Amino acid sequence: MKNMKILLSILLFFTTSLSALTLKDKFINAQIGDYIVTEQSKNYSLLFVRSITENTIIFEEITAPVKEVASSKTNWHDWILARAPSHTSWISYEIDLNKNHLKESFSYTQNGWLYLQDSDYLLAKLLTLSLERVPETERKRIGPAPSSDESDTRALWNPSLVIEGKKIAKTRSEVWRGKWPDDETLLAGCSIHLYFDANRPNFPFPYWIEIQSSHYALKVRTIDSGTGLASPMPLLPHKTPVFLGIPQRQSEHLQFRLRTPSYYQNLNLYALDLSASNTELIPLPTSRKSLNEKGEMILEVDKKNLTEILIRGHSYRFIVIAEEDNEGYAETHQPFLWN
Repeated sequence: MKNMKILLSILLFFTTSLSALTLKDKFINAQIGDYIVTEQSKNYSLLFVRSITENTIIFEEITAPVKEVASSKTNWHDWILARAPSHTSWISYEIDLNKNHLKESFSYTQNGWLYLQDSDYLLAKLLTLSLERVPETERKRIGPAPSSDESDTRALWNPSLVIEGKKIAKTRSEVWRGKWPDDETLLAGCSIHLYFDANRPNFPFPYWIEIQSSHYALKVRTIDSGTGLASPMPLLPHKTPVFLGIPQRQSEHLQFRLRTPSYYQNLNLYALDLSASNTELIPLPTSRKSLNEKGEMILEVDKKNLTEILIRGHSYRFIVIAEEDNEGYAETHQPFLWN
């Protein structure tokens, strides 16, 4: 799982820039259902593109023990439609393509949202990493190196490539490299090499990753890849804002305390008059105070404004709706009497 998180973090970085190549554009132009299967730490991990919009991309990652899944006999399309028998983890990740960070993550296995603060930290470092294409003269080659006075005629080394369960006889790779900053993490100072299929320029995933330094080394190989994968799971859900308690009367304000995910930055507050037949929402002018990193905030409405807007003796329910997404919706459950 740790290695897969490293792989995912690297992939998230490559949605931002690859020197002359921008993988953000590659992922935007990729096909929904593009996938790779990697083998690490006695586990298979299937990672695929679930959804792409102008602003976001959603990956799903499924992990299963090698001993439980026979990769040579497994049709990954059928396996996932059967809800991935023997899987130990099934996670969905949503990436904000405008801000280049992890927006949301949800575990279908645990049926709950994940709080991957470490992934956010890794991604912040990855966004600043500069990459360059590896020229053929510096590529890894097959066989022992020639003596200093001989020209190097050895063939370029290319990792094996499997597409839809079939090993490709002749492969051509494009290789890109970068160096992780000295940030006191596991990858500090590591050089990173990524191999892409030169014959599939629109396929977004690398099929070989090499990470190496004096203190750490990791090779991630893809054992299969392909397109057209479909998920039986509902699309990754978003959290909704939540009112924390009832509105609090202050000397000059009516105060609402909420918890909201970070991707809802603009919450609009409304009142619904339960004592009237008109069900139209009444907008309320608010001031906002952020409280802490958990997403707790305070919305305040000036009592002078409420006196002009609300009717004395009427009961109200209060509602917040996020400007970013109508799914960002919450309402108070107890009627509030205005007097």
